[in-house]
Amino acid sequence: MTVVPFRRPTPLARHGVVVAVRRDLRTNVTAAGVVRQWDADMDLVDALLTARGIWRDARQSAPLAIAPPPEVYRDAASAGDFAAALQSGEFSPRTIDVEVDETALAGRSMAGVERLRARGFGISLAVDPACPLPLSERARSLFTEIVMPAPSRLDPFMGVDPLDMHPMARRLYGAKASGLIVTATQVGDTAWARALCEIGFDRGEGAFAG
Repeated sequence: MTVVPFRRPTPLARHGVVVAVRRDLRTNVTAAGVVRQWDADMDLVDALLTARGIWRDARQSAPLAIAPPPEVYRDAASAGDFAAALQSGEFSPRTIDVEVDETALAGRSMAGVERLRARGFGISLAVDPACPLPLSERARSLFTEIVMPAPSRLDPFMGVDPLDMHPMARRLYGAKASGLIVTATQVGDTAWARALCEIGFDRGEGAFAG
């Protein structure tokens, strides 16, 4: 029997900046890149400028995402400053998604997120497993994507049944019902990527994506 070894992906990295690939689980086409690492002394715009160079060199044109620290979107003024800095770097809002942390938003004002969304940036919600942020219709309208760790292989049907009471399953089903993109992180291989597609995930990030 011939064994085909698993191909280790080559990181898209330069000057301390690492870009991870997110693929469409139905077509395997690159859907987005996400800046997962940058040097501590590098500001966010410089990190994105470097990431954009990496992305273009890889002949990719899909949007880039970055997860800034919560103080960037803690209020409307801070979010407005970030949006202005991105635009000064000639980043079109259509090419950048801002990934915000659910834990950082729970119980706090959404004014910063509202400001970024009003400026035209995509907003990805990185889900906390306890799902502490109530997603009212108004809140759901602010997000364009939900990002969560891939469920365990021991729970392959999570999210298929709308009556499933697991918090992450409810969040998955609610996001799908609202028309949001749902992305799984930490996807190890193509077989699991196919299974995640079957239960409702749209995109995957991880070793399988390269």
